[in-house]
Parts: sequence; C-alpha cells; structure tokens
Amino acid sequence: LISYWSSDETLYPFLYHSNFECPKAFMRLISNQNAKEPVIGTVLTTANNIVTMPVNEESYVELVSIIGASSLQLLPSLLKRLVNPEYVSVATDLLLNLTKSGYVDDNETRSYLLSSLTSIIKDGFKGINKNETTKVLRVLSMLIREHECSWIEIEDLYKATSALYRTYSEREIREELNEVFRGFRKVFPNLKKVSKFLNDVNSYSGKRLQEYDFPKRLSAFKSFIENDYVEYSELEWLPVISNCLYFINDQDEMAIRTNASHLSLIHISEP
Repeated sequence: LISYWSSDETLYPFLYHSNFECPKAFMRLISNQNAKEPVIGTVLTTANNIVTMPVNEESYVELVSIIGASSLQLLPSLLKRLVNPEYVSVATDLLLNLTKSGYVDDNETRSYLLSSLTSIIKDGFKGINKNETTKVLRVLSMLIREHECSWIEIEDLYKATSALYRTYSEREIREELNEVFRGFRKVFPNLKKVSKFLNDVNSYSGKRLQEYDFPKRLSAFKSFIENDYVEYSELEWLPVISNCLYFINDQDEMAIRTNASHLSLIHISEP
C-alpha cells in the first residue's frame, strides 16, 4: 500500500498521516538483518520514488528527511550486501538522489558516507557494475565539495580514487573521476595543478563520443614533461602514474602511449 501511495503525488497525504507513522515503520525494514532482499528492494524503490517526485509542501520535506535519516547510513552497507543488480541500482540511485537534493547536510553524515564509500572502492566495487560505479563516483564528488576535514581524514579516499585511473577505460567513469579530483581541489587548493592535469589528460572530443581531445591531452603531457613535474609532490604523482600505467597499454594511440612511457621514466629517474 505504501508503495502505491509513493507512485502518485496526490496520495502523499496518506503518508503524512499520524505523524508519518507508516513510512517510519516501513523504512525501519531496511535495518532488519532478517529482511529478505525483495523486501529491501521494495522499500528502496518506494523511497526513491518519493525523493524523485517532489511536491511543494512542508510535510513532503519532512517525509524525505525521514527517508534520509532512515537510509543514508545504511545504504553503503546495503551496496555490499545486496546481490540482485536491480536492487543495487536502486540503492545507488537513492543515495545519489538524496545527495543531489541536499539531504546530506551535515559534516558527520558526509564523513561517514565518504569513509564507507572509500571501503567500497578498496574492495574493488565488488558486486557493483560500471553504471553504478559511475553513480558512486558522482556521489563522492558532491560530498567532497561540501566536506570540511583535515587531509588525513580523506587521504585514503584520495589514494583509492587515484588508483582507479589505472583500471577503468569507460569515458563516463574517467570523467567522474575528474570530478572527484575537482572536489579534492575545492577543499585542498594545493591540488589545483594535478586536478587540471587529470582533467586535460582525460579530455574527450566534443564531436565523437569516445574520441580523445588530442590537442588538450598532448599539450598536458608536454607541459608536464618539460616543466611541471618538478613541482609535484609524492601524493600528486599518484594519480599521474596511475594514468600513465593505463595509457601505456593503449594499443590504438601511439602518441599517448609514448608520452605516458616518457612521463613514467621521469618518475622512475627522479630521486
């Protein structure tokens, strides 16, 4: 019944009834370790329907706040626990939509989510397909931009996301990684130059979907190799080397492969 009410904005008043008693009890199901996966999937789908069909009512805002409070700290563990790809997808959708809608509005929740998502990255996105990986990275970029923290709190995430450049070839994922590093740059301005390099060396043509923006990529390599490398710290080198290790295996583009090899040799030869 609650699922049905969530499918039509005109039925939302039924969800508001008795101080939101029904949706509160419904959302508690996802914290029950004995709940079956289809039940969890139904709860998540219902919650996501509500978040993505907003109405201009104070009660609606309170309803979504209840959904956020009930689910945000559970969603990362559900991403590890769920097996059905459909339910994994709706879990990532809900996390992304709550974040986009501004319901992750305190530093403590952001800190928890960043730590939990870092663990998922370190586990190799186990059970999470590439479409959902893109969404997780989008969530990360939004959370980082608003987060207030010391470097040590976010260093593991920086290292984990740096390594992803070596792994994924998909344009969507590499561009979301660029956004994550723009988020790092916003919080830690000293990462501005490495963020720009990563953006340029992973840029694509506006004309064709998977075609590289060769002028921008080659210019970034040239500037780095001729001048910029001397200014990079050990931490800044991490995503640079991950990119090089990826591009060295690019069988189609010799110019990119050659530049990546040259840059890697510079790193090896540097004291």
